[in-house]
Amino acid sequence: MDHIIETNNLSKKYGKQFALKDASISIPKGSIYGLVGRNGAGKTTFMRLITGIQKPTEGDYKIFGTDCHDKAITRQRKRVGALIEKPGIFADLTAYSNIKTQYINLGLPSYEGIDELLELVGLADTGKKLAGMFSLGMKQRLGIAIALAGSPDLLVLDEPINGLDPEGIVNIREMLLKINKERGTTILISSHILGELEHLATDYAFIEKGRIVQQISAEEMKRKCRKSTLIKVTKPEIFCRILDDMEIEYQVTGEDELTVFGDFILSDVVIAAAKDGADIVSSTVNDENLESYFLDIIGGCE
Repeated sequence: MDHIIETNNLSKKYGKQFALKDASISIPKGSIYGLVGRNGAGKTTFMRLITGIQKPTEGDYKIFGTDCHDKAITRQRKRVGALIEKPGIFADLTAYSNIKTQYINLGLPSYEGIDELLELVGLADTGKKLAGMFSLGMKQRLGIAIALAGSPDLLVLDEPINGLDPEGIVNIREMLLKINKERGTTILISSHILGELEHLATDYAFIEKGRIVQQISAEEMKRKCRKSTLIKVTKPEIFCRILDDMEIEYQVTGEDELTVFGDFILSDVVIAAAKDGADIVSSTVNDENLESYFLDIIGGCE
């Protein structure tokens, strides 16, 4: 698997305090990689390091296979677009002129593509309206458009949906999915709005107190967060036969325990088992989502 970013024990220290400590992650090409953590956990610091805004205190990283200490890293950074902390826009310029300014900064030979970017982020009809008059959601979309100037292969977004209303969040989500699907752009996105990342991310890294606690794919996390019921029974072989007959998915997880997946009518199983002299001693439902999973993970970091 190709990886756009690989970090090795990446650390950043301010005075005696580590904002990021020994962060080692790999971001697959074409993924939407969610960096999940509470405010102050180290998400922004990580992004500032890999985009070259700051230098690491310890450790290193690669972007597109190029080591951060290699002089060629400057050329590779041109393949990265970023929106970190807040949009860097000029309030007295239109959306078009803001993007045009970025084209000039990047040394792009023509302004072709600006109209396409405005259309992509939903700002094509803003005309001569100055960016200073934009709503928060419009400013966020403009910031993303600026980050997309030059068609970067990697888009780094720091809390792009922070402070947006539900409609604004949906607009940003649909836009990012479109960019990822149609352009093949790899996206690294941080957020503490965990429920929203569930609609976007293909992979996750959980960060707490500057440390990467866990990396996990969305598919693996879905399996772990999948609704299940743990039942303790008196005669597991009878329950296995009944669940097989009912075509209900399950797994034997203990000598007298079964984990049953998905939605099913427990009473039907109980009645069928009782006819053969088997009983359920107890049942516990697990219906975890990203937020509860994250809280469980970081609970072991206290």
